[in-house]
Amino acid sequence: MEARSWDVRRLLEGYAGEPLRPLVAQPKPFVGLPSVPLRGRHTLVALLKTGEAFQARLTCRPIGDNPEPLHWRLFDPEDTLLAQGSLEPNRSEEVKVPGKQAGVYLLVVDPGRNAAQVTLLNDHAALAGRTLFLVHQTAPLFFFVPSGVRRFTLTVQSPAPGETVRVRLLDPLGKEVAVGETGPVGERKIEVKVPPGQDGRPWSVRVERGEIGVLEDYTLILDSALPGFWALAEDRLVMPQAEGGGR
Repeated sequence: MEARSWDVRRLLEGYAGEPLRPLVAQPKPFVGLPSVPLRGRHTLVALLKTGEAFQARLTCRPIGDNPEPLHWRLFDPEDTLLAQGSLEPNRSEEVKVPGKQAGVYLLVVDPGRNAAQVTLLNDHAALAGRTLFLVHQTAPLFFFVPSGVRRFTLTVQSPAPGETVRVRLLDPLGKEVAVGETGPVGERKIEVKVPPGQDGRPWSVRVERGEIGVLEDYTLILDSALPGFWALAEDRLVMPQAEGGGR
């Protein structure tokens, strides 16, 4: 981490520069274009092969009457700024930037007071950071539970009771194992015991509107025992090279 340039490091949220590896060598093609709506600045990572281009779809979704644009910057494995751009509210862009070398590429998105609707299109790409600040409905989000982890906690927060959220937690087989809802309180901790054979595999969360309030701003926080990466498909997850499990 100390080798990374200061100017780039201070932009990043949740990624310290560790080497990454894919969970699955060859993922299946996307069905549709799943996306995640981010509030505030976030870092996203893509593990590219030699000659592969970085690809993503970005939309600046307005929140209220905020006129602020979304700003994005793409960095290569040596922290060189490869490309950057801005998007006005209600505008979208297909980002495709040739990669000069294999390795981890970093996309930093900052929508200001609006939201960044993001779809990562590379085979191995994810949001970096245990904490995600989200708004409105998101596609299912996948994370990895390493081998040997017997229990973990997913924390859910929202500005309750006006803004609430229900989160369903699914095991690797797609079975619902726990539900948490902010409801009248602003934080819920979903505690999960990992059954034998369900570690070393990806789990997922589904987000829904709660019983009261509206589905607007909310936060998801992964347990510190889990790698801090979230993907839009289980087979597109990346993780630190040192993590066990995978296939």
